Amino acid sequence: MAEQRTFRMELPKQIITPKIVDLPNTDQLKEDLKAFLDRLPRYEWLEKYYTGAISPIYANRPITPIANFCNRFTDRVVGYLTGNPPVYSAPDDSPGVQVTEKMTAQNLEQTEGDVMQDLCIFGAGYQLTYLDDKTGDPKVAQYRPKVAFVAYDDTVKNDSVYGAIVQQAKNGGKISEKTKQVDLYTDKLHLVYLVDGDKWQLIEQIPHIFGRVPLIEYRNGRYGMALYEQIIGLQDAYNSLLSDRVEDKRRFSSASLVLKGQIIGKDKPAIEKALEQLKEVPVIQLDTNAEAGYITKTMSESDNQTLQDALASEMYEQVGIPNMADEAFSGNSSGIAIQFKLLGLDLTVGRLKSSFNKGFTRRVKLYYAGLNNLMANQDFEIPPELDKVAIVFKENIPTDMVYEANTITTYYGAGLLSRQTALDNMSMIEDTAGELLRLLEDDSRKLTEQVNAWGGVNPAMGQPGGPAPEPPPDEDTGV
Repeated sequence: MAEQRTFRMELPKQIITPKIVDLPNTDQLKEDLKAFLDRLPRYEWLEKYYTGAISPIYANRPITPIANFCNRFTDRVVGYLTGNPPVYSAPDDSPGVQVTEKMTAQNLEQTEGDVMQDLCIFGAGYQLTYLDDKTGDPKVAQYRPKVAFVAYDDTVKNDSVYGAIVQQAKNGGKISEKTKQVDLYTDKLHLVYLVDGDKWQLIEQIPHIFGRVPLIEYRNGRYGMALYEQIIGLQDAYNSLLSDRVEDKRRFSSASLVLKGQIIGKDKPAIEKALEQLKEVPVIQLDTNAEAGYITKTMSESDNQTLQDALASEMYEQVGIPNMADEAFSGNSSGIAIQFKLLGLDLTVGRLKSSFNKGFTRRVKLYYAGLNNLMANQDFEIPPELDKVAIVFKENIPTDMVYEANTITTYYGAGLLSRQTALDNMSMIEDTAGELLRLLEDDSRKLTEQVNAWGGVNPAMGQPGGPAPEPPPDEDTGV
């Protein structure tokens, strides 16, 4: 029977559920939980391709080399996007400044990178906003798609009705094999259920102050597709070809010896003894008209390599990742040419950033409510200015420092950029605010040195020690 391989699995559909008035309907929760559990085989399948634990696909092969493009592409995209810590920005003197300052102080770059990695591996990622027990500040915790889901309503707005985290329950510190704990979050409540088969037991009901569902779903595009989901069949074909090539080499080195018209032993012990002698003295004395040779398979290395290169090239092309080892990529060092060759990667990460930004906007509003809605007012309003809060990803790519500095200097010198904007666009500067403060301190120090050099006269003002006094009023106008 031919070997069966699965190149794709059905993409997960959005879980649609009725709006909740007071408490959720347990019959509806059972249906929603079943829909979530049906997603798990696909998540396990995708994760195995990322980790390289896909040897069962080649279980009938004696040699199973793994060229893991799924892992390679994911790590490159995540490193490209989050290798440099993202920056949070908000308009000056807007309500969003309070939120960005809090997020910056919490050093969330690891969490942002983990969510982006889940978006690439599973096509979805999850973050829970909660209040810290000690400080009372809003914080976020990342959950993998294998334990979390969000259910939505069927309106045009398609807003979340609730989010759920599903884990094995603990009994006396031990994990239960049968009972699950479902932490369910609505726009007002945190509900804790123990689920044993079809039995749902509500054991805790806790109000929260966020005014919306605090579990955020980041979904990779409309279909929630993993970064490498379309190339899994190509990677299987690539590894199958690679395995065949290695196996052919092994068989070639242990080819069968054929003797025609020559006997080296009449029985098995005699033949084995002759072969041992042949290993020590690799010479065969043949009778007249006798022949010796090996049974080998004719291999076309050039054809195999051409097919292998074509498969690899197609995988890079489909995902949009540039192949750094490709001569066509490295042969032209022009900055504009390199930018065009990175166009596919920019389109790929652009889709990821768009998916991330939608969830990030929701997180900003949750943070703002967590910082200001301390009385859990159900009529608490979220300022529309929060929609302007943004997360800025600084792509982690090699930079021509001289070209960058010359370009920014030209724009700044022409008065087209402020000093802060110029500093924001310099890749070597991580802390723009700190660098701006140091520049101002340097300007002040240089001015003081000039004043001292002029004997206490401020060269800019022409007066000892400081600015010139105001001129006397005009006699006619009095001004």
